[in-house]
Amino acid sequence: QKQPDCSGVTVKMQNATTQAKPLVIQRSMSISIPTTVELNCQKDRSKYQIDYTYKASRNIMDDMWRPENEVCHSQVPESTLVIPGNTLWYGLYRIKAMAGVRIPHPSRNRRATNSTKGATNTILNSDPSLITAEKDFYLKVVKTPLVALLKNSSKKLDVFSNNVVNIGAGGSYDPDVVGRHSN
Repeated sequence: QKQPDCSGVTVKMQNATTQAKPLVIQRSMSISIPTTVELNCQKDRSKYQIDYTYKASRNIMDDMWRPENEVCHSQVPESTLVIPGNTLWYGLYRIKAMAGVRIPHPSRNRRATNSTKGATNTILNSDPSLITAEKDFYLKVVKTPLVALLKNSSKKLDVFSNNVVNIGAGGSYDPDVVGRHSN
């Protein structure tokens, strides 16, 4: 009995994380999560089509997760998920990376012979096998420190108890709030 061309798929992520030890990022920062797929194939791996699907869920309580639609990508050819800054709110997230490898099996192909020319043509079946695997990646989004910009902050001021000091901090902002930079 002939063994199949591919017997398994393994999804790997660059940084191994767990729910107890997630990768911690500040909300305003973008993150790239590279995903690699290892195929246990006997033949040239470059001929197989790999589809990646990413789904993010936010932990809302104990082991309850709510899907986050902003980060759900279905059947993309890219092996790296990029999440722009300020996309996710504060909290713990589970990013599920799924890889599906389409493998046409020769045993499912049918052969047709053209009698007039004696040629044999292979017609691929429209239903190739799909081997899938998935891996979870945990991410904890935390607050980004405020940016405090003070006017004339290089000057040293001697302040006494009865003096009034005006400090211009109009350029300060919260990097976690999009479009709210003060001037």
